[in-house]
Amino acid sequence: MDMTIVTRLLSSQCTKQSRWEFVNFVLEEHGEFKGRAAQAVLARRRQLHELLSHTAQESLRTDLVNEAAQLDQWLDQHTEQELADMLATIEDQEADYWAERLGREAAVDLMSQGKVSKEVMSRAVLLSEEGYRKFAETCGSVSYVISTTSKEVEMAQGYATMPEGMPR
Repeated sequence: MDMTIVTRLLSSQCTKQSRWEFVNFVLEEHGEFKGRAAQAVLARRRQLHELLSHTAQESLRTDLVNEAAQLDQWLDQHTEQELADMLATIEDQEADYWAERLGREAAVDLMSQGKVSKEVMSRAVLLSEEGYRKFAETCGSVSYVISTTSKEVEMAQGYATMPEGMPR
């Protein structure tokens, strides 16, 4: 296909990520910790600004401009003061943020590997006792949801008994 057609078709799209992906994976990666989300968006926006000021290649420039527009759309939903307030919460919520994040990572490790990775456990043991409890609770809750939902899907698909050696 002619590259001018490819360029024209993609010129109105952010080819790095869809809006859904941005909302559900970029923003929601930080859960209820909006300061972390704001920090990630602002840092990426600054990075895109720097890249755009030095990028001459038109196809890359188009992708960067579209990604910047996606970030700007989210940023425009908030006043400067709201963003500053979000950023101000980062340190206050850091212990809870890491307990929840590590808990989710541990749950994924358990469900995919049968054990929590050394990297996640190394960080988790550095949490306070209260943080470690929250980590364990989050891990247990997320693991339960993953396991229960997976079993429901298996049953609905007629996989009541899985072949030997299949992950459960």
